[in-house]
Order: sequence, then C-alpha cells, then structure tokens
Amino acid sequence: MVKDTSYAKFNATVEAHFRLAWIPARPISRCVASWCCPPAWARWCACCLAQGDAARVAQESGADFVVSDDEGLKKIQDGWTDWDVSIAMADMMGKAGRLGKVLGPRGLMPSPKAGNITQSAGDLRA
Repeated sequence: MVKDTSYAKFNATVEAHFRLAWIPARPISRCVASWCCPPAWARWCACCLAQGDAARVAQESGADFVVSDDEGLKKIQDGWTDWDVSIAMADMMGKAGRLGKVLGPRGLMPSPKAGNITQSAGDLRA
C-alpha cells in the first residue's frame, strides 16, 4: 500500500505510529516486537537450481548463482549458502530434495507454497 500511494520518485522513508492498549506494570501485557526491512540500497542475492536451457536463461536474467550439476549440489550439501533467496525449476526438485537438511533451517528451501518453484524457463525472466 505504501508503494501504491507514494508520489515521490525516490526511495522515501516510511514512519509508523501505533497506539497500544497495555499496562506497563503488568508483565503479561508486555509488548515485544521487531520489524526489520532491508535498506533501499540492499540487493537480494538469488540462487537458481536449473539445468539445460533454463540454467542459461537464469544466468542471462541476472541470477547470482546457478546450480545445474551434481558438483554444485555437493557444494550446497557441504554448507555453502551465500544467497538470500532460492528459485528452482520443477525438474530439479528431485535433486534439490536432498538439500533439505541444509537449506530448510536457513529458510532457503524452494517450495510451491512460497512460490519459488517454476515450471518453465520463461518464468525465470520475470
């Protein structure tokens, strides 16, 4: 909503104010929350699990890392996770399933629920 209503042509600052109905003396009504947003200059680093033509398309589309062979999968199994988001082709999910123990706890495992598994190489261009 903030992006849709913005009229500035630069990355503006957003300020939020909340009125909380809580009593500081009561420990049960303690407010503990945090919200972290990456700064405007931050850039997401993406890893794409693809093979064949889809790997070439992912590389051309700007993926920082493209894993397409067993050597790259072995490197991930050994603990390499220097990226922020994972994208996978559906045909690679059979091989990527072995990476669940490494990628799962870090929140990097591609899943249909998260929407980062694609069926066609053309979707990687978006």
